[in-house]
Amino acid sequence: MKTKFKNYQEAVDYFNQFNNEKKALFYQKMINSPNLKFHGLDTKTMMGVMKNYSLTEGPLDYSYELTSLIFASNIAEINDDKTLITYLLKFIKHADNWAHIDAIFTYDKVKRLEFEVLFPLIQHTRNSDLEFVSRFYYVAFIMYKTRVELYDDFLASIKDSEKYYTQMAIAWVISEMFPQSDDKILRYLENSSLSKTTKLKTVRKIKESRKTTDAQREKLENLRNKIKRICLK
Repeated sequence: MKTKFKNYQEAVDYFNQFNNEKKALFYQKMINSPNLKFHGLDTKTMMGVMKNYSLTEGPLDYSYELTSLIFASNIAEINDDKTLITYLLKFIKHADNWAHIDAIFTYDKVKRLEFEVLFPLIQHTRNSDLEFVSRFYYVAFIMYKTRVELYDDFLASIKDSEKYYTQMAIAWVISEMFPQSDDKILRYLENSSLSKTTKLKTVRKIKESRKTTDAQREKLENLRNKIKRICLK
């Protein structure tokens, strides 16, 4: 049985017992949230808090740890897919960092969502002007990376962005698709309307993967040079 905090201030007071300035500065630099405070809890301590305590109501713009606890507590209480998706769509509008978006997909309830249930309801997020809302769309598809039959429609749905964390999400999801269908991805990167920046980030991401073979890296290097030449014309 979890202990429920009476209010968010009680939760903050609890977090303050674990304040670690050095780690807080490290997390702030790594996660790069422009608005949230960091208490500096290490992963083990934070996991213990979310396992043993609950808080479903409170500000999502106070601290990284508080937002994480509120999210985890709400997910724990939701028991149907539609309500879960509705909550996710509400939550991501408040996200100001990549870590809170990416952490969504570590929860078993989210992992169990079927593509046919989730994607019709989140399709619109790719068009969002909010950087982390659009990132959510692309990171979500990584859950279905083994379903090659979905690739054509998903690749056609990609909408390029000038926003860094959306570009990186596009690069990430395509790199996760590459091992299952390398020729399709190479053709897509060569012929799609993605910007030079996004294409080169994607090529680099794929090349850095341990799953990529030397022969594939050679093809990627040739493609990288071709992208650069085309964009110079």
